[in-house]
Amino acid sequence: LDAFAGAEAPIEQRLRDAAADVVVTTIDNLDDAAIFFRSMHHLSPEKNKQVRVERRRYHERFRALIEEGQRSGVFSTATPADLVVDYH
Repeated sequence: LDAFAGAEAPIEQRLRDAAADVVVTTIDNLDDAAIFFRSMHHLSPEKNKQVRVERRRYHERFRALIEEGQRSGVFSTATPADLVVDYH
């Protein structure tokens, strides 16, 4: 995500590329992802905390892309960035 977010491209292209990468990598790793999410409750408290921190960082980085587009007028502000990212 950081590579797409930090690229020298318009915000709409960076967001599109980042979202497409999520879809492609999810499909490419679907079996592993399914196993992970089904087994996540077995993680130690420390490992669970690490996963939550990384997921939060990812969420915040994606939200920052939406907010950048909203500030620049490229994306509508009708839906808050947090809500947009919540479904991603």
